[in-house]
Amino acid sequence: MRPVLVYTASRLALFAITAGVLYLLDIGGLVGRAIGMPDLLALLLLSFLVSGLASYVLLSKQRDAMSMAIASRAENNRRLMAERAAREDAEEAAQAEEAARQGASAQATPAQPGSRPASPGAADADEAPKRDGDAGK
Repeated sequence: MRPVLVYTASRLALFAITAGVLYLLDIGGLVGRAIGMPDLLALLLLSFLVSGLASYVLLSKQRDAMSMAIASRAENNRRLMAERAAREDAEEAAQAEEAARQGASAQATPAQPGSRPASPGAADADEAPKRDGDAGK
């Protein structure tokens, strides 16, 4: 985040310096009067144009550092998102496997007359409620 702040502050400083120099030289006033535009508007437009061109040349190192920081952060976010997605997929697969295992165990045990089916939330047959006749076994 620091390179972004450095580049932004440098751009703003370069704009302010350019506007100050153009104001002292009264370039904005000359251009404004020549094309029929208010002096302040002409000064700001010229400052924006000149500082933009100057920043392209003077701030290339800061711009490269900023783009590398942004690209690095984006890559880190992509990696974290892929890890989270893989973790969620693994959890979903484990839940599906557990549900399939519970479904298979419920089908494998024959139902006896008068017995209630085990609830889907029961982990295995030991947790199913016992019947009165099973107490002695």
